Amino acid sequence: MDQFEIHARCCGPCTREYENELSIKGLLQRHTRMVHVPADLQVSIVRRIDREARRSDGAQHLLFRLWRVPLVRAALAVALTALLVVLSLDRLQEPSDALPFMTAGLSANNVVRQSVDNYHKILRGEIVPQIGSNDPLELRDFFTGRTSFPVLVPRMKECAFVGGVVNEHNGTGLAHVLYHTGSDVIYLYQAGWETVKEGKMLEIAPEAKTALLETGWYIPRGAGNDAVVLWTHDRTLCIAVSHMGLDRLLASVKSGADSALEAR
Repeated sequence: MDQFEIHARCCGPCTREYENELSIKGLLQRHTRMVHVPADLQVSIVRRIDREARRSDGAQHLLFRLWRVPLVRAALAVALTALLVVLSLDRLQEPSDALPFMTAGLSANNVVRQSVDNYHKILRGEIVPQIGSNDPLELRDFFTGRTSFPVLVPRMKECAFVGGVVNEHNGTGLAHVLYHTGSDVIYLYQAGWETVKEGKMLEIAPEAKTALLETGWYIPRGAGNDAVVLWTHDRTLCIAVSHMGLDRLLASVKSGADSALEAR
C-alpha cells in the first residue's frame, strides 16, 4: 500500500481508479444492507469476472491484480451481490477543510472551492443524493420550489442521472445533480447567479466573473486531475466537476446546456 500511494501521487490514472474504487466501497458500506442471494448467482458472478480477467490484456490494471488475491476475489463477489439491494439515501454534508490543491486559499464562500470539495466527497462516498433517480422529470419535480433560482436538469449525452440534493450555504439555497458515465462521475453544482455576482453570501474570482458576464462560460486553469467548467443560464450559475478529461466534460455539458429541464 505504501508503494502504491507513492506511485499514485504522480500517476493521475491510478489515482482516479483508486478513488473510484473507494467511492463504490464507501457507498456499499454506508448505504446497503446484506441479503441472502442464491449460491448459483455468486458462482456466476465469479465465473464472469474470471472470464473478463483472462480476456483482458491489461494484467497490470489495479483491479485485475487485486483479483488474483483469493480474499479480495471473495470480497468483490459479496460487494457485487450487494448491488442488488436498494440504496438508502442520506443528506449532503457541508464542505470540509480538506481541500484539493486548486482550491487552497479560497474562501469557504467561493463557489469553485465548494464544488470541487463536494465532488471529492462524492468520490469518497461521503455525499449521496437525497433523491436517487435516473428520471429527469422526477428530478425536476424534486427541485421545484426549493430554490430562489431555476434549477437546471441537463440531459447530458451518454450520461445517466444518479440523483439530486438541495442544501443551503449562508442562508442561500444550492442545488446539486449527480451523473454517471462509464467509470466517471459528473457533479453539477448550481447557485443563483445574482447572488454570486453580489459576492456577499457566495463568491467567485474576478476573472471568472468577467468571463461569465462576457461569454457565459469559464474554465479554470491549474485544476490538476479535476476538470471544471462554469457556465450561466439566465439566473442560474452551473459548475460541472469530473475526473474525465476537460474536452469530454465540456462536450457533455454543452450537449445538455441548451435543452435542460428547468425546475422553478
